[in-house]
Amino acid sequence: MLPSQIPDTLDTVKSHLNIWAAWMERDDTRSRLGYPSRSVGFSSGGAWGSFIEDNEYQLDKTIAHAVDAILEDMDLRLKHAIFHFHIRAVFKPRRTKIEDDYAEAIDVLEAGLLKRGLL
Repeated sequence: MLPSQIPDTLDTVKSHLNIWAAWMERDDTRSRLGYPSRSVGFSSGGAWGSFIEDNEYQLDKTIAHAVDAILEDMDLRLKHAIFHFHIRAVFKPRRTKIEDDYAEAIDVLEAGLLKRGLL
Protein backbone atom coordinates (compact mmCIF):
# COMPACT_ATOMS: atom_id res chain seq x y z
CA MET A 1 0.00 0.00 0.00
CA LEU A 2 1.37 3.41 -0.95
CA PRO A 3 1.84 5.96 1.87
CA SER A 4 -0.79 8.21 0.28
CA GLN A 5 -3.33 5.36 0.59
CA ILE A 6 -2.78 4.74 4.32
CA PRO A 7 -5.76 6.19 6.19
CA ASP A 8 -5.00 8.85 8.76
CA THR A 9 -6.26 7.11 11.88
CA LEU A 10 -5.41 10.01 14.18
CA ASP A 11 -8.07 12.18 12.53
CA THR A 12 -10.58 9.35 12.80
CA VAL A 13 -9.77 8.74 16.48
CA LYS A 14 -10.22 12.45 17.22
CA SER A 15 -13.47 12.47 15.24
CA HIS A 16 -14.70 9.55 17.35
CA LEU A 17 -13.66 11.45 20.48
CA ASN A 18 -15.68 14.46 19.29
CA ILE A 19 -18.73 12.23 18.82
CA TRP A 20 -18.20 10.85 22.34
CA ALA A 21 -17.78 14.37 23.79
CA ALA A 22 -21.04 15.53 22.17
CA TRP A 23 -22.73 12.42 23.56
CA MET A 24 -21.34 13.19 27.04
CA GLU A 25 -22.55 16.79 26.94
CA ARG A 26 -26.04 16.21 25.59
CA ASP A 27 -29.10 16.93 27.68
CA ASP A 28 -30.61 13.55 28.43
CA THR A 29 -33.49 14.76 30.57
CA ARG A 30 -36.26 13.88 28.09
CA SER A 31 -35.09 10.33 27.48
CA ARG A 32 -34.76 9.68 31.22
CA LEU A 33 -38.34 10.83 31.66
CA GLY A 34 -39.52 8.44 28.95
CA TYR A 35 -40.19 11.04 26.26
CA PRO A 36 -38.91 10.34 22.74
CA SER A 37 -36.26 12.68 21.36
CA ARG A 38 -38.04 12.87 17.99
CA SER A 39 -41.54 13.56 16.82
CA VAL A 40 -43.34 10.80 14.94
CA GLY A 41 -45.49 13.24 12.99
CA PHE A 42 -43.09 14.81 10.52
CA SER A 43 -40.00 13.89 8.58
CA SER A 44 -38.27 16.55 6.51
CA GLY A 45 -36.35 14.07 4.35
CA GLY A 46 -39.08 11.54 3.71
CA ALA A 47 -38.58 7.84 4.33
CA TRP A 48 -35.07 7.74 2.81
CA GLY A 49 -33.94 10.80 4.82
CA SER A 50 -35.27 9.26 7.99
CA PHE A 51 -33.46 5.98 7.25
CA ILE A 52 -30.13 7.77 6.76
CA GLU A 53 -30.61 9.88 9.90
CA ASP A 54 -31.43 6.78 11.95
CA ASN A 55 -28.34 4.96 10.65
CA GLU A 56 -26.11 7.96 11.41
CA TYR A 57 -27.61 8.22 14.89
CA GLN A 58 -27.03 4.51 15.55
CA LEU A 59 -23.43 4.71 14.29
CA ASP A 60 -22.71 7.74 16.47
CA LYS A 61 -24.28 5.96 19.44
CA THR A 62 -22.17 2.85 18.79
CA ILE A 63 -19.00 4.96 18.54
CA ALA A 64 -19.82 6.91 21.70
CA HIS A 65 -20.48 3.72 23.67
CA ALA A 66 -17.28 2.09 22.38
CA VAL A 67 -15.15 5.12 23.26
CA ASP A 68 -16.78 5.28 26.69
CA ALA A 69 -16.08 1.58 27.31
CA ILE A 70 -12.44 1.99 26.29
CA LEU A 71 -12.09 5.00 28.59
CA GLU A 72 -13.54 3.03 31.49
CA ASP A 73 -10.70 0.51 31.16
CA MET A 74 -7.99 3.18 30.84
CA ASP A 75 -5.55 4.22 33.52
CA LEU A 76 -7.02 7.15 35.45
CA ARG A 77 -4.35 9.67 34.38
CA LEU A 78 -5.03 8.86 30.71
CA LYS A 79 -8.78 9.11 31.20
CA HIS A 80 -8.31 12.49 32.92
CA ALA A 81 -6.27 13.73 29.96
CA ILE A 82 -9.10 12.85 27.55
CA PHE A 83 -11.64 14.55 29.81
CA HIS A 84 -9.36 17.59 30.10
CA PHE A 85 -9.06 18.12 26.35
CA HIS A 86 -12.52 17.01 25.17
CA ILE A 87 -15.10 17.88 27.80
CA ARG A 88 -13.33 20.77 29.49
CA ALA A 89 -12.74 19.03 32.82
CA VAL A 90 -9.69 20.49 34.52
CA PHE A 91 -7.06 18.02 35.68
CA LYS A 92 -3.44 18.74 36.56
CA PRO A 93 -1.30 15.61 36.88
CA ARG A 94 1.42 15.74 39.51
CA ARG A 95 4.10 13.57 37.94
CA THR A 96 3.53 13.81 34.21
CA LYS A 97 2.65 16.38 31.56
CA ILE A 98 -1.00 16.24 30.55
CA GLU A 99 -0.01 16.46 26.87
CA ASP A 100 2.08 13.28 27.25
CA ASP A 101 -0.80 11.54 29.01
CA TYR A 102 -3.13 12.65 26.22
CA ALA A 103 -0.83 11.27 23.50
CA GLU A 104 -0.65 7.95 25.35
CA ALA A 105 -4.43 7.92 25.80
CA ILE A 106 -4.92 8.46 22.06
CA ASP A 107 -2.70 5.43 21.38
CA VAL A 108 -4.71 3.28 23.81
CA LEU A 109 -7.98 4.52 22.31
CA GLU A 110 -6.75 3.81 18.78
CA ALA A 111 -5.87 0.23 19.75
CA GLY A 112 -9.28 -0.25 21.37
CA LEU A 113 -11.14 1.12 18.35
CA LEU A 114 -9.12 -1.08 16.00
CA LYS A 115 -9.94 -4.10 18.13
CA ARG A 116 -13.65 -3.25 17.88
CA GLY A 117 -13.48 -2.68 14.11
CA LEU A 118 -14.34 1.02 14.33
CA LEU A 119 -11.23 2.30 12.54
